[in-house]
Amino acid sequence: PEITALADVYAAIKVIHARRASQSIGVIVNMTESLAEANFVFDRLSTVSQSFLNLPLEKIGFVAKDPKTLRESMQKRVPTVLFAPQSRFAKCIHLINDRILETDSSSREEEEPPLSWKDTFLGKMVEGFTAFSHKKATYENQPSS
Repeated sequence: PEITALADVYAAIKVIHARRASQSIGVIVNMTESLAEANFVFDRLSTVSQSFLNLPLEKIGFVAKDPKTLRESMQKRVPTVLFAPQSRFAKCIHLINDRILETDSSSREEEEPPLSWKDTFLGKMVEGFTAFSHKKATYENQPSS
């Protein structure tokens, strides 16, 4: 991992903690080669955060580095989780989604569970991205005046 990226994340954690000291901070490690690398990065951040801010971090998950799949899905303007649902990237995103819903649902137990995956956090992200992609494609395909 890039040392500057870790420094930037730690700076962001300090700012968030200063503004919302009572809230926990969850971490998603991005662009990792493996679970071992993600755990190493999280452990380093967590140790520094605990030592200097007295703030434990919550490990939410990691996103696998998958440049070929990401590039292909972006070229086709299809969200990666729909373009390649069995890819390492998509599996990581689904695990993160499950983890966020698990954490979120523990504080809102009285609510009804989502009716389908489209009603989940991930579904709403995909829906928003798809709408944005369609608007962008429509805008780009309009004749110039």
